Amino acid sequence: MFSPAILGAILGAVALVAFGAGFALESWRTGAQIEKLKGENTLLTSFNDNCAADVQNVKTAMAALMQATDEIEIQAAEMMKKAEPQVKKRTATITRIKALPSVPVDMQCEAIKEEQKEYVQARK
Repeated sequence: MFSPAILGAILGAVALVAFGAGFALESWRTGAQIEKLKGENTLLTSFNDNCAADVQNVKTAMAALMQATDEIEIQAAEMMKKAEPQVKKRTATITRIKALPSVPVDMQCEAIKEEQKEYVQARK
């Protein structure tokens, strides 16, 4: 019915079309996958940029906290030096009070009144 040359040509054409279609389909799939990967890459790049900005913000905040801590430590040391004379005075007062003899029970009210008077006079 068909000559072998025509049959060969038809089979060759069908094979060529099938091969070309398969190649085109694979190319289309690869192109779609590349587009998907580009989209994912864009998204991940955005996340990475945000992460880098967050890391920089944390570093800046930590530097500010360290500076504030250093300033507070300096102020605390200055306040300790400033309070030292009062600490010595109050320590001496406490030592003197502890060295006093116990007050008899019937004289405790009078002793408290006297201590209150001394305290009020010392505050003025």
